[in-house]
Amino acid sequence: MLSRLFVTSALCLLIPLPAAAQEALVTLQQRVLDNGVTVIVWERPSAGRVGTRMFYRVDVAAERPGTVGLTHMLEHFLFKGSDVAGTTDWAAEKAIAERIEVLERQITDEKNRHRDCFRQRDVFADVERDCRTPRLQTWQAELDQAIETQDRLSDPTWYDWAVQGAGGTNSTASTGTDWMKFDIDLPASKLELFMWTERARVERPVFRQFEAEREVVVNQIRGSDNRPDGKFDRMLRSMTYEASPYGWSHWFSDLTRATREDHWEIFHKYFIPQNAIIVVVGEVKADEVFRMAEAYWGSWQPGRPSPRLRTVEPPPVGERRLTVSAAAGPRIAINVPMPAIGHPDVAAFQMLGEVLSGDNGLLAREVVTTRNIATSARASGTPSKYPSHFSIRVDARGNDDLPSAEAGIDAVLRRVAAGEIAQTELEAAAGRLVLGMAQRLEEIGSAAVMIGAMESIHQAAYLNELPGLWRAVTAKDIARIVSTYFAPDMRAVGILKREASASTETASAVAAAPTATSAPAAAPAAAAWSSRPTLNDPQPAAASATARDVPAPPAEAQPEPLAIAE
Repeated sequence: MLSRLFVTSALCLLIPLPAAAQEALVTLQQRVLDNGVTVIVWERPSAGRVGTRMFYRVDVAAERPGTVGLTHMLEHFLFKGSDVAGTTDWAAEKAIAERIEVLERQITDEKNRHRDCFRQRDVFADVERDCRTPRLQTWQAELDQAIETQDRLSDPTWYDWAVQGAGGTNSTASTGTDWMKFDIDLPASKLELFMWTERARVERPVFRQFEAEREVVVNQIRGSDNRPDGKFDRMLRSMTYEASPYGWSHWFSDLTRATREDHWEIFHKYFIPQNAIIVVVGEVKADEVFRMAEAYWGSWQPGRPSPRLRTVEPPPVGERRLTVSAAAGPRIAINVPMPAIGHPDVAAFQMLGEVLSGDNGLLAREVVTTRNIATSARASGTPSKYPSHFSIRVDARGNDDLPSAEAGIDAVLRRVAAGEIAQTELEAAAGRLVLGMAQRLEEIGSAAVMIGAMESIHQAAYLNELPGLWRAVTAKDIARIVSTYFAPDMRAVGILKREASASTETASAVAAAPTATSAPAAAPAAAAWSSRPTLNDPQPAAASATARDVPAPPAEAQPEPLAIAE
């Protein structure tokens, strides 16, 4: 029944009705406590359970060069409990926890006093041993013993035990560029457990198992970076932004050198009532949720308003190009600027992404069906708190098809800029967007995420405005944003070439080997192995990359300049 209601609601939103007759996708009740905590409730009487999410407005402004990635690490530490959770004997652990922080500061200060020696420690392992002073060795031994003692006094299973014992599911957390959230779905009768665990998480947290969790985060990021196309994605994103923190990368050297004090700085600046958002979706009464929220969160004292992002990304001044060879692709990627959430052009960008993407989208028709030079094509842009970017991706069949794929993208964009999008295409795109949104809102956990994320970056009620905004987009609107934002000087273009595999190289060498009747072949070029990084190289790279121009497409495929609106 619930599914039918949502689909019917979504389809009805496609019909041009008076504003008063349009049914809202979400029916929210919202209250802000006196200390600034925001509480949002969506009553869903037949759900049987509740999807609960705790959001914090901790965004890219919380980090700076040298601390990028620490917000993600902080998320992990906030799972380690506090003075009332995750400990078997806080009275005994308290002194140990305080001594650990003192020792870590002393060790950091001592290393800083000998920085000329220790700065080489990532290059030559034996240098670090030579740099250790007697008191540094004494402090390190004491620190190791203190950590071991604290581990014996802590209970790392406290959260899982509490949640699973109450029938909780989907217990996880994540950190985006615009927020941090903690998730749990529970039986409706166990809502108070969510209130208690989340309040305990930030009441007086204890950063237990600091080094172990640091290694977990480092390995997560390393796994992403080690994907065949990982470095390509990172480099293209960095090249897309000149100033915005959205383009900043995680660096292992920053993560491995981060201190508890670095994390405490982020925590005290951003984990304040004014940045907290409680979202509850399911079989609950809003008044009961508000009462419970007041009981658990009302005593939290407001903090000084958090610093906000000052830097504004400047308009690009010219096209930027990146070429990478790796065991992935071939692919061409184009990023262009996209306004922040709430800007009137955002709905047109979302509609453009829907029109371009999919097996029957404008891009696939051009480069997959008509030209047969690609296997897939897609386009998207995620509305963000600050200006971000819109992406086009085309997976080519071969490296030689990359120039033609770029020409195909430009051919599609020229037609869109000329207003050549049928009204039926727009109506279908709006229908898919509304239906997809309604389907995500059907599941209580997913709905809570959408509500909390939108409240973090804008206003939760904006979700109800989106269907009308999508339906109002015209072919002229999309033509304007393409002409404005997709001009060549606005683009960051990435070319990912698939490097030849060892088996392909061997087969080529066998095919080129001289026969008994042929003239001796020229000596092959020197093998590339000598120039590849060794295991001792402090900066191994799985992909070679240079910022150089891609060879121009053949004359017959050379794209015409994109028309720019005056």
